[in-house]
Amino acid sequence: MSQTFRCSLCGAGPLKREDIVDHLLKVHPGAGEKAGARTSGPTKSPTKTLPVEYWVASGPGLPKG
Repeated sequence: MSQTFRCSLCGAGPLKREDIVDHLLKVHPGAGEKAGARTSGPTKSPTKTLPVEYWVASGPGLPKG
């Protein structure tokens, strides 16, 4: 089972790791740029550049945020 995450800005989730970028861009436009995240560039996976504070782990066996 893959790990899921909740959005720390609005609590939406569970989101898969690859879906968090789409969520931030659609629901919180500009939030990543304000935090210094890059959503474009030479990296193949923009999720790797998102700041950790936007990632709230959730799922079975994990404490609720």
